[in-house]
Amino acid sequence: MPPMSEIYGTSTINEKGQVVIPAEARKKLHIRSGERFLVIGTPFDDGIVIVKAKAFTEHLGKIAKILEERP
Repeated sequence: MPPMSEIYGTSTINEKGQVVIPAEARKKLHIRSGERFLVIGTPFDDGIVIVKAKAFTEHLGKIAKILEERP
């Protein structure tokens, strides 16, 4: 069974369009100042997904390798 998602709290977007990531999430996910993220819209335009750009790139590399090995 896949792990359950964690809820770290809520956040509010400010007038500059900035969102604060809760401290607990930053600590657990090792998020540091200056780290880059990819922001992806959901299929029904009802939200966004934010993922570390480095992690996303690594996953794409793994997927590409699997696809290259397939007949």
